[in-house]
Amino acid sequence: IMINLVLALLNLLPIPPLDGSRIMAWLLPDALARYYVLLEKYGFYILVIMMMTESLSTVLGVPLGFVKGIFLSIAGLQ
Repeated sequence: IMINLVLALLNLLPIPPLDGSRIMAWLLPDALARYYVLLEKYGFYILVIMMMTESLSTVLGVPLGFVKGIFLSIAGLQ
């Protein structure tokens, strides 16, 4: 379950080419969305740098703890 939660939250990050970037581009005004979509060619490098500097775990830590708490309370384990 934890692996699926991490992958789901990772996919929702607003870094192109992840799905969260599609949501972010939809929310931005058209003028900004055009520039935001241009980041897609650098998205993989941004993710690699975030993994190497461990900032990805910092970004995912709080939402993961929140969702984990919800699932554990539903299961009656917390």
